[in-house]
Amino acid sequence: MQKLSDEMSLVLPDESLMPYDVTFNEELLDLHGLGYSDGIGIKGAVLGLEVLVVILASLIMYNSFALSAFEKAGYLGTLGAVGATRLQCSCTVRKQATENKR
Repeated sequence: MQKLSDEMSLVLPDESLMPYDVTFNEELLDLHGLGYSDGIGIKGAVLGLEVLVVILASLIMYNSFALSAFEKAGYLGTLGAVGATRLQCSCTVRKQATENKR
């Protein structure tokens, strides 16, 4: 245990070796998000915007898929009304799903 304390005294500088009074520019550190401010800071605001963008993008994708499914349901209803069987409707859906659209 004595050896560990001797090593620590070599690593940590003695106060007599540090005669300078060091101060930090707190305003600049706060602007870079490194300060001690209680606010959310720039990093928090950016994170909030990122979360908002992800939520909006997922809602837009969900809406487009829901509209596509709604249109397909109407199309399949029309096929069923003119006499198509379930097998014919499912084959149509599979063929449209595997089609290579360019």
